[in-house]
Amino acid sequence: MVVLILMNHSCSTSLHVRNAKVTHKNHSKSFMKLNHLHKKKSKREFLHRRLLSCISVVIFVILLNISGTLSAQWKKIAQFPKFVHAVFFKEYTATPLDGFVSLDANGPPQQDLWRTLDGGNTWTQITLASGNLGYYPAPVSFTFKNSSEGWFCSFEGSDIYKTVDGGNSWNQLAGSPAVYSVFYVPLTNNLLIADGDFGVGIAFSDSIHGIMTSSNSGTHHPLRYTVDAGITWQPTTQYGEQYQPVGVPGTTTFFAMAEQDLFSNSQTSLLIRSDDGGQSWRRVYRFHDSSEYSVTGTLYYNSNRIFFQTAKDGSEGIMVSEDSGYTFHSICGPNNILDTRFYVRDSFIYSGDKQGGLWLNTTGIGSNSTPQLSLTQIIAPALLQCQTFDSLFSFTFFDSCANTQAKLVSASISGSNNFSFSSPSAIPRIIHPNDSLFISYNPQTSQPDTAQLHLRFHLGWKDFDSVISLFGAGRIPKENVHFIPSLSKNAASAGTGIDLYVMPDKAISGRGLQSISFDLNYIGDLLDIQSFLNNITTSIPGATITPGIRTHSGRTETLPLTITGTDLSLDPKLPIADVKFEAMITDTASTTITMTDLKLNGGDANYANCVLSADTSNTNFTEVFLCGDTTLYNYLHTGKLLDIISIRPNPSQDEIELDLHSVMNQDAVVEIFDALGAKVFSEVRNIGAGSNSLHLDMTSLSGGMYLLRVGAASQSFMKVK
Repeated sequence: MVVLILMNHSCSTSLHVRNAKVTHKNHSKSFMKLNHLHKKKSKREFLHRRLLSCISVVIFVILLNISGTLSAQWKKIAQFPKFVHAVFFKEYTATPLDGFVSLDANGPPQQDLWRTLDGGNTWTQITLASGNLGYYPAPVSFTFKNSSEGWFCSFEGSDIYKTVDGGNSWNQLAGSPAVYSVFYVPLTNNLLIADGDFGVGIAFSDSIHGIMTSSNSGTHHPLRYTVDAGITWQPTTQYGEQYQPVGVPGTTTFFAMAEQDLFSNSQTSLLIRSDDGGQSWRRVYRFHDSSEYSVTGTLYYNSNRIFFQTAKDGSEGIMVSEDSGYTFHSICGPNNILDTRFYVRDSFIYSGDKQGGLWLNTTGIGSNSTPQLSLTQIIAPALLQCQTFDSLFSFTFFDSCANTQAKLVSASISGSNNFSFSSPSAIPRIIHPNDSLFISYNPQTSQPDTAQLHLRFHLGWKDFDSVISLFGAGRIPKENVHFIPSLSKNAASAGTGIDLYVMPDKAISGRGLQSISFDLNYIGDLLDIQSFLNNITTSIPGATITPGIRTHSGRTETLPLTITGTDLSLDPKLPIADVKFEAMITDTASTTITMTDLKLNGGDANYANCVLSADTSNTNFTEVFLCGDTTLYNYLHTGKLLDIISIRPNPSQDEIELDLHSVMNQDAVVEIFDALGAKVFSEVRNIGAGSNSLHLDMTSLSGGMYLLRVGAASQSFMKVK
């Protein structure tokens, strides 16, 4: 099984911001200022692989096409010396071309207004004179009568400036305290001003219907509306602060983001809506981070979608709603400070950040909301198997700034009938973390072939396609191999060393062989392996041989062996196992050494049925009589006529099972000593030759460590309460 992870790049840098308070005449408003601290968030790419079933497969990612272009994401197009306070473009061209960026007024003067004529590719600094209060202006709101004549108001200095040459030069008009918005009304040829005390934002939905949103300062003026193009204004019952509202063109519907709703239990970050030209309002949404100043307070409306920007470090960036403001999801992009203004038109989104960066998205899909393949090339390890593989494609959206969900619109395979597509759930569907698709491959010939997996996603309001190329290696025929034991000697006298070699009968390589395991069975009275266990070796390059725990059944002993490695290669000239025995002291006798329970790749049935199968052969060994018997031999070599094999369970509770091996029939004393050396149990048991099991009752013993002794053999165990 190959796991292909589709993931996103990190959304935005994480910034540290210091709060500052600025007080204007007749207006006290707290807002956040940038302090040039910033911390980058790392991007992480990862790939998880697993292999399942049976085929050699190589997978390459050949294309990720998002709305027709590979670069359709958030792209940084300019870097300014201070944080971006407002972005504005004139509405006299089909796409944004002629526009402005204003910066924070703090810092060196005459650097706070920049103009572009090519949609943001190049920028020219505009020189501005200081205003009535001695401040250099930081434009916060722009409005134009035509391509040449326009106005802006300044966040710093509370002044209004006018241009008649499209924005290359600006002249100061009469100053006004706390001006936050200006708006030109074509029907009356009037310039409307929101002076901070009376209002902070102006929006029109058509030529006569408009609203002026209120401030949370001073006497808390209500939100007002007009039905005569701004000649007269009527109050509503909505109070608080709604910094930059929007009107839906050609309707009487308005939206406003209430940073503070003073008469709604001091709730913050509320989206409110009016459908009667601003006369009555209702709440439709509240941002999940409802603390004060969690959003910038600015809104944009475009093609039935509503946008607002978040203000806190590590927050969601640009939020968008496609259901008239009832739900929002992040399309990432930069966050900024309180009351900054970004710009949206059609599929163009311009947004500034706290380090002076200006970002552009021409698709409406944010970078973290656009899934990216974690690697541009993915190669699965080659497997020589036979008929099919199932490949699990797991789609994971790594989105650090929002719980963005994408929709899998369609999935199909083209290019080869050997590949087929299936899914654990319906399509189309919403993609959740670790969602998956299955691709099956059933080759009919040994010829390799290719196919293309076509995936279409919908995110935000755009569709984008991923095409993944799949390569299959075709069907691989099955091969057989025999493992043949052979001895260095067919007969030996007691004490002689014997080598047993296990050989393959044919060369095998590149078959995905990861392990070979089998059991060696022999008569323990004739052959002893104890002194050679550390010398068991394999000649397979890069392989490791591991002996298991010997078991006894009467005179027969079983030694498990396992050879492991990566893509093991077998050579008929080299043994896969070299096991050394020592001939025992006994009468002349013979034994057959057998290999049993042979497994390739841990007994994988698909592997054995499709790639390799194996069988075993036996070999005979004859011991030549000299003198003595196995009792004498064991005693001379080990000094033990009796040995404790195991105590189980250990730790124990009420009873234990004692496994023994004796070289002869004998009566043995079974004793138990506590941690202080005191004998707490003693009885005589009859022990037969060979393997024995004794059951002992431990209920009378308290918890602790004990030593159990049977004859000259001893072993410790623990008793738990």
